Amino acid sequence: MITGDNKLTAHSIAESIGIKHNEEIVSGEELIKYSNQELKEIVKTHDIFARIRPEQKFSIVEALQSNGEIVAMTGDGVNDAPALKKANIGVAMGEKGTEVARAAAGIVLLNDNFSTIVNAVKEGRRIYDNLRQAFVFLASFHLPIIGLALFPLFLGQGLIFLPIHIIFLELICDPASVLGFEREIPRRDLMTERPRPVKEPLIPSRLWTRVIVQGLSILAVSFGLYAYFGLYRGDLLLGRTLAFVSLVLSQVFMILLTREWYQVKNNKLLLSISVLTIVVIEIIVFLPVLRGLFGLVYLGAGYHLLAWSLPLVVMVLTKFILIKKQSN
Repeated sequence: MITGDNKLTAHSIAESIGIKHNEEIVSGEELIKYSNQELKEIVKTHDIFARIRPEQKFSIVEALQSNGEIVAMTGDGVNDAPALKKANIGVAMGEKGTEVARAAAGIVLLNDNFSTIVNAVKEGRRIYDNLRQAFVFLASFHLPIIGLALFPLFLGQGLIFLPIHIIFLELICDPASVLGFEREIPRRDLMTERPRPVKEPLIPSRLWTRVIVQGLSILAVSFGLYAYFGLYRGDLLLGRTLAFVSLVLSQVFMILLTREWYQVKNNKLLLSISVLTIVVIEIIVFLPVLRGLFGLVYLGAGYHLLAWSLPLVVMVLTKFILIKKQSN
């Protein structure tokens, strides 16, 4: 909090609205005594600055930015204009704010309601988090596809999937699923997380770990079924069918199991896409015309149960492994 009011008023307001703060409040008179380097250290440990002049507001924002912080500044008066302009995000009051403050700011709150800022931050985090989820899903699902394309070549075998399988996966399954993430509601703890580091990549190392674990798990299921039934037992069509069906079902289970339950039930679009994907793959397997087009064979009850249960069990185990790793 940077204010022109006195220390007592600033402290009272901070207490009433629940701002966590250092009990030592820095005044403008005290701030004059500090050098630029000392000010950079002060802003790391102190949260309330009272009786601050316009140029000092500017200096505090500059000190925070020098420490690598992304600074959002709110204000409504002429005295706030320099700091609003200097901040990474200047937010001015639209109703009571002066024309100078509105001109200096990058964002103007038309209703002068600070909760609008919170809602904007929440929406921004939701969009960024959903973008990450979509990329993690795409990377996790493409890793086994690449493995299934390369492993047979290393073993001197023919390709497992035909072009029509790849078309189905790349033009139908993946795009439809990724579009569903756009409608995802925020995770429950999204607003309690600390701001992400400025230089953090879109997919940090912890998420690459998730990609690798999920991708290798799906690859193990699909290629394992093909290797046993297609290569070991010599029934290539059965091996291909089990590998293809288990791969598609693994995609659905990954979508359903890697998100919070209340997100799953509230995202009607993604839930519908998952159900529709299951229906379509079942139709392909059961209808002779489509089965022939995809180069698959009919699955009896035992093989059908295997194609469903193995991906489900593996994805559940994968989820618990990732949860345990995250908690450690």
